[in-house]
Amino acid sequence: MSFQDWQSDTTQRCLAGGKPVDPAIEFRIVDTETNAPVSPGDPGELQIRGPNVLSGYLNNPQATAKAMTEDGWYRTGDLACYDADGFTYLARMGDSLRLRGYLVNPAEIEQLLMQHPDVSGCQVVGVRQQGKGDVAVAYITAQSEKPGESELIKFCNEHLANYKVPQHVVVIDEFPVINGPNGGKIQKRVLREWAQQMMAHSA
Repeated sequence: MSFQDWQSDTTQRCLAGGKPVDPAIEFRIVDTETNAPVSPGDPGELQIRGPNVLSGYLNNPQATAKAMTEDGWYRTGDLACYDADGFTYLARMGDSLRLRGYLVNPAEIEQLLMQHPDVSGCQVVGVRQQGKGDVAVAYITAQSEKPGESELIKFCNEHLANYKVPQHVVVIDEFPVINGPNGGKIQKRVLREWAQQMMAHSA
């Protein structure tokens, strides 16, 4: 439903999203809690409407009500942001984090930690805590030299906004993976369970 301008630079063309392929297709980015439009550059849920969107689920008003807003927009379940070039897909809403009231794409934290010379892989998950919202926990695999948690948190503090810094950074030997027709897939569900157990024991 969207495309990037072929005349844009490579960095822009590599982004998922862009402008709708037809003027009849509309999109908006809204706050996931209030459904109010967000400002350019701020993350929120991508919602769409137009001839490419279903009018509803056959004989299933409950599913229709869940998928559609009252004013007729389809909830994609995708986290995105927008600017003059259109929208940019960030992540699935189920993988996004709400840290201190801000929606955060875990990939941003993962990409930052991957820049550390001793980190070979990174996955960030959230643990929901009563009265606090999500707390970020990063799991990393390391090069031959295993960095300490305090070193990695300090590295994050130097490059990320304070609310994006993981509360814990855990070094593991390998990520839990499930094999499928498209190859191995890291099981973030398992990582969330590990993080929940760790936070419960440290409470």
